[in-house]
Amino acid sequence: MNLELDLNTINGTYKKPKRDIKDSVFRKLFEDKKYLVELYDALHPQDSPIDESDIDVVTIQNVLINDLYNDLGFVVKDKLLILVEAQSTWSNSIIFRIIMY
Repeated sequence: MNLELDLNTINGTYKKPKRDIKDSVFRKLFEDKKYLVELYDALHPQDSPIDESDIDVVTIQNVLINDLYNDLGFVVKDKLLILVEAQSTWSNSIIFRIIMY
């Protein structure tokens, strides 16, 4: 018995998992600049206080391929912050995504 097949089938019909849900939640949360302010403050508590006007969102949009980008890019004053999803397998798209930033 193939356990993976059994977990992904319902009544003998294969159901493809929705893998973009984590991307949509992550990006939706950080579309709101007030959450970016909180994230930046948590990552750089030693910096002077910032507000939403100090942030410029530069997250790249997935227009070249159908893969998911679970990235977040934003500029605060003179700092570029890029949060890139950790991947368990090598992907050439990581290099291009970093270059695009």
